Amino acid sequence: MSKNFKIEADGNVVAWAILGRLELEEVVDSIQAIQATISRAKNANGSLKIIVDNFAMSQEGATAFSQAVAEKWGELQKWFIANLSAEAGDQIAVIQGRVTTVMQMTRLGQQTGMDKLEKHFCEKTYAETKKKAYAHLGIESNSLIESVEKLVKA
Repeated sequence: MSKNFKIEADGNVVAWAILGRLELEEVVDSIQAIQATISRAKNANGSLKIIVDNFAMSQEGATAFSQAVAEKWGELQKWFIANLSAEAGDQIAVIQGRVTTVMQMTRLGQQTGMDKLEKHFCEKTYAETKKKAYAHLGIESNSLIESVEKLVKA
């Protein structure tokens, strides 16, 4: 597993963080870990609350994915749509580091249907952004996200 990708599940909460640029092989490994973790947690708990931290990745500057990497992330989005459901209570909150990324992802979500499951957050500070994401999911905190905050300079 990549040093730039961390994932954990705790009950009905799944969290992952991307801490830097991922190469194609790392993206493939990360997606497999995401799908396996979500599948196990969904089978054990029913509805899921998923928190994704992309903040650190966006702090490296403009993030442009190669065509192959973009296709893999697109496949994961399709997998989410097929395997998660807002009607079943599944929710995804994404911590972003740039408002432009929130706008792009919101627009993409409206095109793909992910907007029913997923909400993106970007406030003035990482702490404010994290707090809004937690509130959206109805959770007080998450150990992985709290540990990632120590790595983020915000």
